[in-house]
Amino acid sequence: QAHNDSIHLAVDGWTAPIVASYLGIVVIWPEKGVLYRTVLEFSCLKERHSGKYLAKIIYNCLQRYGLSKFVCDIASV
Repeated sequence: QAHNDSIHLAVDGWTAPIVASYLGIVVIWPEKGVLYRTVLEFSCLKERHSGKYLAKIIYNCLQRYGLSKFVCDIASV
């Protein structure tokens, strides 16, 4: 299949035993029948893990990589 300009995010957060919280952001995209993936960011979270704060972290990451134009949710498709 040809690359269709779609990307998928995998986001995972966790707290380390030293009581530091982290968020990993991975991007996955199909191209010519092959799935590619790469880690975009591994962030130390410094605030309460509200939806608004996590959305800000993710959006800022996507902005840095020029990927924010690809973002939508399943309801907007």
